[in-house]
Amino acid sequence: MAEINTYKIKISGLNLHTVLDFFERENIYARKIKRPDKNCMICTLTYGQYKFFINQPISKLYKIEILQETGFKKVFKLLTMHTGIILGIVACILSYFCFFYRIQKVVIAQENHICQNNQECIFTADNLAKLQKMLENYGLKEGKPIPFAINTKDIEHSLMLEFAQISGVTINIKGAYVFIDITEAQLPQAVISEDLTAPVSGIIISNYVTSGKCLVENGDIVTKGQTLVEKTNDHEIVAQFEIRTFYHDNLIYDQNQSRYVKTGKKITKNDISLFGIYFKSNPSINFQYYQTETASFYQSLNMLLPIKITSTTYYELAEIKDNIPYEQIQDTLKSELYQKTLNLVDTNATIRNTTYATITEGSRTRLDCYIEAIYEFQTK
Repeated sequence: MAEINTYKIKISGLNLHTVLDFFERENIYARKIKRPDKNCMICTLTYGQYKFFINQPISKLYKIEILQETGFKKVFKLLTMHTGIILGIVACILSYFCFFYRIQKVVIAQENHICQNNQECIFTADNLAKLQKMLENYGLKEGKPIPFAINTKDIEHSLMLEFAQISGVTINIKGAYVFIDITEAQLPQAVISEDLTAPVSGIIISNYVTSGKCLVENGDIVTKGQTLVEKTNDHEIVAQFEIRTFYHDNLIYDQNQSRYVKTGKKITKNDISLFGIYFKSNPSINFQYYQTETASFYQSLNMLLPIKITSTTYYELAEIKDNIPYEQIQDTLKSELYQKTLNLVDTNATIRNTTYATITEGSRTRLDCYIEAIYEFQTK
């Protein structure tokens, strides 16, 4: 492939015919040869030919000047000569994006809003703070870089899942301002039954009805939501009930336990992000078991670019297997399961008794906890 980098040189000295003889002997093709006078010759050589010539002893007998360079090497030399100017221009452009191309204000439109839900309005202080927090998670916050592209459908879907009051979201970015318009839906009104229903499943142990038609007797088994008393003659129901009920939970324990300890080996992965563009490293993680720790920080020494570095450290873990019989740890398991079951007990229920049941199969044991309670309730 022919070289495209050429040097136009001037050779000065006596007996220039020896230079031409050298060129012919070494198969150096000199182009555009000129002889302004007998002690001066001007010609054009490729970069490779020029380097070969000046490294030969014969070149030391003459004065050689470079009159002109052409090709990529000249362009590269010009770029390196003006590196400071180029970096300055790049820094100015990036500084503009860093300091000026940021969100100045997020405006949530409320001027024409007509509240549909009173105390559950989307713009109450608590709901509005929660709404703003979710928007910040999507980068819609004052001081954050203005997003070049934003998926409004994802934001709308997330907000609608979180808030039943939201039926639609419109997001518009105008300059450095973000305008958000929220359409509020009316929450369905709770359906209030005029009959008295069972708040829990269990066995009726006492009932006292002075107004209304009682549909159950002591000893009947009822399920949650079942009607106990019907309203009659447009009179308010007046009744008092006690229901014996049970709260139940369980856990499964395997006596073949595994625990993991750090071996001391670790691998760190560093990812860099700049203006939403991510440069990820992909080291090979050959650990069978590992634990990770992640930390993110901005390059504090850099005053121009918002370079964010995310460092993830992978710690190798070794598996250690232990055999701990159920009998050795049953008291701890029962205590944990009791607290877990106790969280299910209603505040209106009075605990009467607690029982446990176990089923063992191989190395696994199932532990069940039953809390017997009396649920007392009455009409207001």
